[in-house]
Amino acid sequence: PRTPGPGVLHEPFGDTPEANLLGHQLQVGDDGEFELYIGGPERGPNWLPTTTGSRKLFIRQGFDRWEELPAQLRIERIDMDSPKPLPSPPEMVEAMRWAGEFVTGLMADWPEFPFTYGGVDANHPNAFPQVDATDADARRGRAAANMYWELADDEALIVEFGAHGGLWMLTNMGVFFNSMDYLYRPVSYTPSRTKTDADGRVRLVMAHRDPGVHNWLDTQGFACGNLTYRHMLEGEPAALSTQVVKHGELLAALPEDTAMVSPAERTAAMWERFHGIRRRYVL
Repeated sequence: PRTPGPGVLHEPFGDTPEANLLGHQLQVGDDGEFELYIGGPERGPNWLPTTTGSRKLFIRQGFDRWEELPAQLRIERIDMDSPKPLPSPPEMVEAMRWAGEFVTGLMADWPEFPFTYGGVDANHPNAFPQVDATDADARRGRAAANMYWELADDEALIVEFGAHGGLWMLTNMGVFFNSMDYLYRPVSYTPSRTKTDADGRVRLVMAHRDPGVHNWLDTQGFACGNLTYRHMLEGEPAALSTQVVKHGELLAALPEDTAMVSPAERTAAMWERFHGIRRRYVL
């Protein structure tokens, strides 16, 4: 159910999870398929109960390696005995009203939400708020934190944290929390695509131009934006630290064993990303 009020985003966001199932809790067949029952009487392990306030099924999938593909999902009403009815004119009007309010809500809510409710200080950019795994996050199956960043043309930002369990991801985003150009540019990282230094620390480098380090986060030429960290599955979220340095002094601020790439290797990584995304989303 959703209770509108301060700190609650526009539709369809803001629901409080009533029940959830994680991947390790599902009973999966030898062919990798499973059936999930929603509501009705309890049907064994692959069952999600509902209440009179239930209104949404939210499915979260996380991807690490480029060859991973999304699950193919099908929805069936098990007691169906006639065709699905066509929407009535009032239902179509309501659907169009909802779509319009989604667009206006997106414009009104997202740019200021992290500053008003997310613990982000606009006067002190380039630092993450503390990431705590709350009970609400556990029910949603993830923990998240957002950093607002600002970088001058000659600056770079180092994001550092300890290598940790679970599936984590960092994504460079725009003002409306839309991902930057993930088809062509290295604007996101997950464990399998990241190099860890010999001291067990992960260091990502956000910069306007390619510094030659493997873990480069492209700003896409923007002077400011949002960097979002998410953590899923096992383990706890990491403590994230940041450091702003001059671009020309970047390598001196990194460990000597920092993984570097050549222009040819960067191009190869771009192609790997390009093909991986197109396989995953059929663009």
